[in-house]
Amino acid sequence: MIRACFKILKKIDKYERKSESNDVLHSKYLVYASGLTYEQYLNPYLIIKHVFNEQSFSQIELDLEDIMEHTLGNASSCPSEDICISFININRLLDACWLICNR
Repeated sequence: MIRACFKILKKIDKYERKSESNDVLHSKYLVYASGLTYEQYLNPYLIIKHVFNEQSFSQIELDLEDIMEHTLGNASSCPSEDICISFININRLLDACWLICNR
C-alpha cells in the first residue's frame, strides 16, 4: 500500500481529479468517521503529498517494520514518537487509498 501511494505521488497529476460534486461528498463526509479534514476528504491526494513531504518512503517502511516488531513482541516500553507519527501517517494513507478506491 505504501509503495502504491508512492507511485501515485510520482504521477499525481495523472490521477488527481474530483469525480463527485462537493454537495454529494459533503453529505458523505458527515457520515465518514476519520481523522481527515474536509479538504483532505475532497482530495485524498493531498494526504499522499503531505505524508511523503513529511517522511521519506524508506523511513515509513523502516518504521512499519518497527511497528510490527513492537506489536508482535513483548515490548514493555512505549514506541518512540517518530514511530507514532509514522503510524498515524500510515493510517492516513490507508484512508486515502480507501477513498480513491471507492471513487
